Amino acid sequence: MTALIVALDFASCRDALTVVDKIGEAVGVYKVGPELMFGDGVALIKELKRRGKSVFLDAKLHDIPNTVEKAVARAALLGVDFLTVHSAGSEILRAAVRGRGKSRLKLLAVSVLTHVGASELLLEHGMAVSVSKLARLRTTLADTLGFDGAVLSANELPLIKPHVSGDFAMVTPGIRFPGDAPGDQKRIATPASAASAGATYIVVGRPITRAEDPAKSANLFNVAIIGDNQ
Repeated sequence: MTALIVALDFASCRDALTVVDKIGEAVGVYKVGPELMFGDGVALIKELKRRGKSVFLDAKLHDIPNTVEKAVARAALLGVDFLTVHSAGSEILRAAVRGRGKSRLKLLAVSVLTHVGASELLLEHGMAVSVSKLARLRTTLADTLGFDGAVLSANELPLIKPHVSGDFAMVTPGIRFPGDAPGDQKRIATPASAASAGATYIVVGRPITRAEDPAKSANLFNVAIIGDNQ
């Protein structure tokens, strides 16, 4: 089954909650990213939890192991449901697992961001490897070390799912309907194609939050993935 996560890409808790109010019961999981984290992020997380919503804290932690471990522990105390950590080596991933401890926090490994293409990997990072191979290496490493899932493009799902545990969650951003503006995403997919490829969650931001009727837009995405789940 595939479920919808809505990304709250706003500068203030007030603006984010205005959209949450408009969406109503159509969405149960919300993503809080860096923009809100450096503003009203903690207040928003607490309010979303008070309303019975699940929170995906997209912190994309990438630091020395000791710092990652302590940051994950703090996120667990906040009660967030999902937290992202860059899959940047076994030491960082193990530190994140230690930081989670016995909490119910689910750790998601960031494989390769959806705005990155093969040319950037080679020209800017000096990595002569395909996006799909790098995503698979990073995802399978995270699975082996105790992570609960990974964030990756829907394009990589068919290549990676056979190599990870059956309950390993696949979280796919870059979801658009045909004809929607791609924004700054390069590796995009439709909600139906992501669901059919095995996505556990799809993440959608602006096509819902900037829509004239966010609830209606959210329900369109729900219908698209529910249709594939049947």
